[in-house]
Amino acid sequence: MKEYAEFNTVPETRVVEGTMGMSLVYRLKRVFTNQGAIDMRFSNVYYSKEYKGLVSCKGRDSKARPLSLDKLGKYTLREHDPKNPKFTRPFKVHSDEISYAAHNLI
Repeated sequence: MKEYAEFNTVPETRVVEGTMGMSLVYRLKRVFTNQGAIDMRFSNVYYSKEYKGLVSCKGRDSKARPLSLDKLGKYTLREHDPKNPKFTRPFKVHSDEISYAAHNLI
């Protein structure tokens, strides 16, 4: 199953747990899977260059927390629907695919 991601090209600055000072983070815009594209613009998931992985940040002033990996090296992300705030659906993306997509961006 081939998966890859698309990120904003303009970085934002956040404090990431486990790193010193401000870090550049790139918002995850879209994830492409064999089921189609999943819009992630309404999520709070970013790629941290210093941490070399996905982080979650609830607000501009809060610390970003690294997302954990399962035993297969996959992140569990949640799809949100802005038209229906109660709708969320989990899906998995492989950390290697995310790193590869981010490496090509950065």
